[in-house]
Amino acid sequence: MRLFFVCVILLGSVVTLPAASLPVGPENTAPAQPGTMAPAVPVQTPEGTAVDLLALVREQPTVLIVYRGGWCPFCSAHLGEIAELEPALLELGYRVVAISPERPETLKKLLMEAPTDTPHRLLYSDRAMHASMGLGLAYAMPTNLQKRYLEHGIDLAPVPESEGQHWLPVPAAFIFDREGAIAFSYANPDYRTRVDAEDLLAAARAALE
Repeated sequence: MRLFFVCVILLGSVVTLPAASLPVGPENTAPAQPGTMAPAVPVQTPEGTAVDLLALVREQPTVLIVYRGGWCPFCSAHLGEIAELEPALLELGYRVVAISPERPETLKKLLMEAPTDTPHRLLYSDRAMHASMGLGLAYAMPTNLQKRYLEHGIDLAPVPESEGQHWLPVPAAFIFDREGAIAFSYANPDYRTRVDAEDLLAAARAALE
């Protein structure tokens, strides 16, 4: 049997994992839990510049939202809820970062088209899924679901060195402290269910105590 391999950078080292070992379906993932450090992996700015995720969250307390893409209506609705919450988070000293498997140029276009009164949110591309792998959110899409998404023109991230396999992250919300450790995490394999905004705000306050 032929195996396909995915390269993931974790804590400064390169780990090669067989794509065959990727969990299939969101229900089989193991999201990172409180106390876990953010993975030292690259994500990209909308301009295509690589940024280390661990270094980024260590700059100040961070609320990290992982979403599937702007094509997902549930993701867009949740990001809208987070936008309403953002002023309160900023006042507490947090910054809000959102990452998805979308291409950097897609994020750049989104920012250019956003209304001028849109709250400032840092968007990063995790096209290579390094962050999603490091956070335990990445899963291989079931073949029938993948086919349906592709038929609708959704630009899914391909699994490297595989024969047409694609992957997605389980949508999640994390709160990182100044050391880069997770103080709060929420991930649900049902992409329609997201963390309640007020619960997230309460967790952000509690993490500062």
